[in-house]
Amino acid sequence: VTDTYQDTTFSQLRAPHADAEALAAVLRDPEIGDYSVEVLTNTPAHEVKVRVNRLFSTAHRDDLILLYVSGHGVKDEAGRLYLVSTDTER
Repeated sequence: VTDTYQDTTFSQLRAPHADAEALAAVLRDPEIGDYSVEVLTNTPAHEVKVRVNRLFSTAHRDDLILLYVSGHGVKDEAGRLYLVSTDTER
């Protein structure tokens, strides 16, 4: 979840953190999912990469993984989409 950006050309977002925490609460609920959930908030890009790589490298064949992203995205000149982290610069 990223709602605060060091680069002021990205507008601050109001709802991502609350939305992610609400989803996490539902997924953690033993009556509904009882899943293990980790929410990263305003985490620098290098740390997000480490955590996502760790998530996928430690997963087992039958594991169910949900990677939920809330924040800005930007396209480069070739049209490729990139997620914007708290420390992304234009």
